[in-house]
Amino acid sequence: MLRKGKAPIADYEGPAISTRSRAQSDASATSGASIPGTFPDSNQPILDLTDDRPLQPFPGNEQTPRATESNLLHRTQPAPPLLTTQRNEELGNLNRKIGELEAHDAMRKIESLEEELAHAQENNQQLQDRLNYAIKDQPRDQETRDDYRIPPQPELSSVETLQVPELSPVIGPPPGARQPRNTVETDISQLSIAASWRPRGQHPNKPLKGENANEYPPWRYAVDVKLETDYPMYPTDATRIRYALSQMEEPIFSVMQKMVYRDRTKSLDDFMGDVEHYMGIHLLADAANRELQSVAQRRNKTVTEYFHRLLDLWDKAETPERERVKKFKTILLPGLATSLYVKEHHTVREILDDARRVEEGRMETFFHHPRNPRSERQATTSPNQNQRPAGTANPPPRAITTPNATPPRANSQFGPVSKKPAGWAGVWHEPQLNPARLTPEERTQLHKQGRCWACRGSGHRSADACCPMHAHRGKMLSEITPQSLKVTFSDDEEEEKE
Repeated sequence: MLRKGKAPIADYEGPAISTRSRAQSDASATSGASIPGTFPDSNQPILDLTDDRPLQPFPGNEQTPRATESNLLHRTQPAPPLLTTQRNEELGNLNRKIGELEAHDAMRKIESLEEELAHAQENNQQLQDRLNYAIKDQPRDQETRDDYRIPPQPELSSVETLQVPELSPVIGPPPGARQPRNTVETDISQLSIAASWRPRGQHPNKPLKGENANEYPPWRYAVDVKLETDYPMYPTDATRIRYALSQMEEPIFSVMQKMVYRDRTKSLDDFMGDVEHYMGIHLLADAANRELQSVAQRRNKTVTEYFHRLLDLWDKAETPERERVKKFKTILLPGLATSLYVKEHHTVREILDDARRVEEGRMETFFHHPRNPRSERQATTSPNQNQRPAGTANPPPRAITTPNATPPRANSQFGPVSKKPAGWAGVWHEPQLNPARLTPEERTQLHKQGRCWACRGSGHRSADACCPMHAHRGKMLSEITPQSLKVTFSDDEEEEKE
């Protein structure tokens, strides 16, 4: 049997080689079942082992006897017809599979080309629509419009090679903007339109309602960044205004939309000016200037916290740098401002750094060298310079008398008591629980008698701990819940909290 994939071996001129034994050959010869010198089942000659002739060298493989023997053993007879048929079938199946794979690969390529063709046609259609819209915004003669209109692209079949027309380079975008992938240059008002542009900018976090003026600055910043990042999508003021309107909600949306419909020639700056006038942005500067006239640093505020508050007011009031330096230096705490006047400052940053250093130094001084209490300072102060020198007789002390001094009351030696002590002089009044509300006349009478206003008892006042009404008040306070209290703060308290 021939090995698969090997070419047939050339004819060998020497005697045929067979692996059959000498006994088998003799048996075949005597039986007469086959011709002498051949196989029983074929007419092929067998190897005569009695032949003493030397073997001829195998053509093409003369280097090693082992290789020559291997080739001779495998070339005993030609391939049978059944094996040849099987090999032909395998080759046919292999060729058929290869053809199917090639056809499948070709179909995939055709589908990919069809998708690219559809995408290119869609981009061309979008480009044509945008260019037509730009031509409509910039009125020209009909002949000029025809000159600038992009010619229609030819239809391509799925099996033809896809050839997308190359786009001419764009005139440069605004400074700092990213370059689009595919752009086309037109001479109409220097517009650069992207053939296929993916949005990259972010929308504002919240739509603008127009009710709070403090919401306008962050909204305006987000809109400007979006228009600058995706500038090919908004080539004209009309498209920019439409995007700004899409980021609004009622009630400002309806008002601004009507203004745009009444005047379609508005620019983006004019539109934003109308928005600022509607929300009263121009009034924020006046309010900030009024607040700057009365603002001052409090003792519980650090220099950094105070600067953060001033910075917001300065930005709203559009205060120049020179006025900021002067204002910042004059409204600091006296202990800080005095140390800053020894140096001339030209910017707010310089005076802020110096004020922080002075504040830090004062905190270090107070931490390492704390001041003594007032009583200790009085005890450690030097004696009065008006005192007499040692050895001089001092005058006798004068009696300290206070005009109209009230004499001590009777029973004052007992202190605040709620029960009548032994030796009490005068009338004793027992405490009362839940007494009626006092009138002005009753208060005057109780004050003269030295009685409690809460329980009407003798020997104590309503603020003393021995009053029986203290326990009653504690019980009433324990029954009060935070939900039942409504705490309100005055304007001064709100400013102190800030």
